[in-house]
Amino acid sequence: MKTQTYYTAPNEPSANICDDSKEIVINCVGAVDRNHYSTRSVRKDYYMMYVIKGSQPISFDSKTFVIADGDFLILEPNTQYSYSAKDAAVNYLWLHFTGYRAQQKLLTAGLKTNTIMHCGHSVRIIELWERMCHEFTIHDKHFENMSNAIFTQILTAFSRKIQHTDREKILQKSLVYIHENYPQIIRIATLAKIEGVSESHYRALFAKFYGESPIEYITKQRIMSAVYILENTDCKLEEIATLVGYNDVYYFGKKFKQIIGISPGKYRNIRLTK
Repeated sequence: MKTQTYYTAPNEPSANICDDSKEIVINCVGAVDRNHYSTRSVRKDYYMMYVIKGSQPISFDSKTFVIADGDFLILEPNTQYSYSAKDAAVNYLWLHFTGYRAQQKLLTAGLKTNTIMHCGHSVRIIELWERMCHEFTIHDKHFENMSNAIFTQILTAFSRKIQHTDREKILQKSLVYIHENYPQIIRIATLAKIEGVSESHYRALFAKFYGESPIEYITKQRIMSAVYILENTDCKLEEIATLVGYNDVYYFGKKFKQIIGISPGKYRNIRLTK
């Protein structure tokens, strides 16, 4: 979904309220599809985030995690959180809700708060989010009933799709390390040591949970960083290659083309003509 934002009350731009007078109130809803943003907040309502593309570090409860494709998170009210993306494309859906039955609905659906959960990529959930956004644009006398009904369907869809794994307990430390150090040489032995497992076990776990090898994941982080630099600076290709961890500009170009489909030079020219 493309970046969009909708609020229940036009005179309350932040929609940051706790309303216990009704069963469920959807304060605001939207989507983010960008490669540069920063958020730091403490909300009075619940915050739901569902990542459908990319990954990013996110901090809450005094810890830093990585939330990636197919992950979703529901933060409790008054939770301090922060996250940012400076050089990687991330597409996620978000929703804020409140109401005296909010906690009960989450319990009924078996959904945890302040815990990253994994449900995979769900076309159904994305469609429901689009329907919710559509209701916010209509905003007629049926809006409240319709938005609450869609919200219940979203919770049910998450509950049905959730995969009960220990992903939130493993690999998070090494993923944070990757996001902070991807321009440097990162050895699998280092990542495995961070998680307290053998190299072979680490490779197997990574492939199981992310569908690719650690090296492929690191390469994607480097290339998405290069995409951002190409789009937002006039740096030469040699400089960009060095900034994202490649000493050989030709090898950098080869990896860029493998992932993006065209050379970095051609990518920049296409962007300049738009």
